[in-house]
Amino acid sequence: MRMTFERADPRTLQAAHRAAINDLLVQRVVAVPGRQETRLPRSIDEISFPDDSLVLLAWRSPAEVSAMLVGYWNPDNDPALAIFEGKAPFAVPFAYFGPLPSLADTPDPLGVIRESFPRLDRVTVHVPVGDSMTATALGWLGFTLDSYLDIGFAGDARASRPVTSHPYRLRPATPDDAEAIAGLHALHVRCQIGTSAFVADSADPDFEALPGELRSRIADGAIFRVAIIDGELAGVVEAASYDIPADGKVRRVPSGRAGVIEWVATAPRYRRRGIGSALVAAALEELRVRRADYAYVCRGANNRLSSPGFWRKFGFHPAWGTWEMAIVETRSGRITPGSAADGRRIAAAGR
Repeated sequence: MRMTFERADPRTLQAAHRAAINDLLVQRVVAVPGRQETRLPRSIDEISFPDDSLVLLAWRSPAEVSAMLVGYWNPDNDPALAIFEGKAPFAVPFAYFGPLPSLADTPDPLGVIRESFPRLDRVTVHVPVGDSMTATALGWLGFTLDSYLDIGFAGDARASRPVTSHPYRLRPATPDDAEAIAGLHALHVRCQIGTSAFVADSADPDFEALPGELRSRIADGAIFRVAIIDGELAGVVEAASYDIPADGKVRRVPSGRAGVIEWVATAPRYRRRGIGSALVAAALEELRVRRADYAYVCRGANNRLSSPGFWRKFGFHPAWGTWEMAIVETRSGRITPGSAADGRRIAAAGR
């Protein structure tokens, strides 16, 4: 008989259920190759449960769990982020499918999730790199690998040199740069849309408000570095830093002072001249000045302008993969521009 998921409230789990979940979590720690930056929970007490979160459990026997998902529904997602995340997504920070007799026995969580949240339009599952059993199960169920979270901080001073002799000048952005940055920002977002199979065509991004938002963030001290050629904006990078508490809870990024490369873009006519590398190197140096313990970046799995090779030279490597399934179909062939996946989205994903 095929196993199915059942819904449980994490606040009212019975002792026997908690023990079975802990056994499954320890099993994954043993099965998944260890990575210094990727800590996995060994106990349900190490998992941080957002408000209104739930646990989905599939039982192999009355005392043995075969699969578990911990997730929460966001019914009113920020319209500026809906194009990338969905308008009402169900996010799963922790998921694990244990060994199964065959893929045909893989339990499908979608029925329980859709029954619980009728307005659902996307399911997003975060999986540590190396967890081949969970990744295989999600692929079997129809999920698609959409993006990676890379962690690193080594940096490479050689990356700051241009690969041609074309001159450019790096400097901190000023509020006067906001209009030009907004234009490159919009182009950057449109390029990102084509790299993902999950674009909400009903999203209504507001690019008109972007220059004012950028002007305020620059004035407030946000980390922006720009590359200038002959007085023209050739590229820009935005970064940020914030604290991850050391409270015993497991998150996708380590505790400590986290740095994040929110987005980096180069104008098409100036690409492949080392400008993007120089901007990332400058942002990482600023994060060091601000005493970040490490840095991370979220990149599309199919984004050729943000390849793993580009980030590897700065010491980044993939730590988590994001698997997605759209519940509401988009109109065939319709591509809709949206606002950038800036640090507010990335920071929330890392917590």
